[in-house]
Amino acid sequence: MQQTTLRLSALRAAPRAIGTKRPACTVEVAGPLAVARRVLGGLWLLDGLLQLQPEMFTPGFARKVVAAAAAGQPAWVSGPVLWSARLMARQPVLADATFAAVQLLLGLAILWRRSAKGGLVASMAWALGVWYFGEGLGGIASGGANMLTGAPGAVVLYLLAAAALLCATAGRQQAARMCSAVSWAGAWATGAVLALAGAQYVPSSQGVTAEQAYAVTPSILSGADHAFWHLMSSSSGPGLALVGLELVLAVGAFAPPRWRRGAAIVGALLGAVVWLFGEGLGGLWSGSATDPNSGPLLALLALLLGATASRRPGAA
Repeated sequence: MQQTTLRLSALRAAPRAIGTKRPACTVEVAGPLAVARRVLGGLWLLDGLLQLQPEMFTPGFARKVVAAAAAGQPAWVSGPVLWSARLMARQPVLADATFAAVQLLLGLAILWRRSAKGGLVASMAWALGVWYFGEGLGGIASGGANMLTGAPGAVVLYLLAAAALLCATAGRQQAARMCSAVSWAGAWATGAVLALAGAQYVPSSQGVTAEQAYAVTPSILSGADHAFWHLMSSSSGPGLALVGLELVLAVGAFAPPRWRRGAAIVGALLGAVVWLFGEGLGGLWSGSATDPNSGPLLALLALLLGATASRRPGAA
């Protein structure tokens, strides 16, 4: 009787076990990591929609936006950027339609569970190509790139976020924590290094950065924007304090869980300040914005860092 009962229990459990088996390409949907994946997919969809703006279908986009990324860059960076700009200017409609289609497909692939891993891998390859051929490595080789105005480039933050999500979906908690920490630390440490290498904390340099920020700031924020940059350019103190905070945030990624969450919160708030006063909300109303700039991506990296801080991060 006992053997019969055990056999019946095994038969009942078999369909349940088979039913819970999922394809290797499927990403589970639960917890904050799932939210992060959806946010990343949504941002790629936004990028694709931004590519459908009328200005993007003209040669002016290649000449004014893409070619401008070559200014002040060494030949090994400016050469590929100018080549891609010339190529796009010859067939602007075809080029822009292709860019829009690729980015919309990437967003949809990341949002759909069964294609999420493939979409994340493809988005990393696409982001790397755009960062080099379209954005000139975010200007980091020019010596004048500043995190307050978007360096090292939003598209490389897309890559870092996708890498962190891929580690999380591999099911290895330690790998997920390490990938999110490295991505977070890499973003903030780069900002600090760029500021120190280019002496961007001095008042004269902050004044130049302020002029760039004024050009994209909406009128509703102009008063607060001028007050912020007046403070930043008043002396070297605020700039050095910002560099110090960026380094603390980078190191905080490898701290115990409580401190990691604290670093994530502070970094998200600082990212919001950067997005408001340095990036002018990404210039989304300008007609030539290709992405929302780095502010939202810093918030996404903060979400990933906080989600993997505990020993049992939510599934993606």
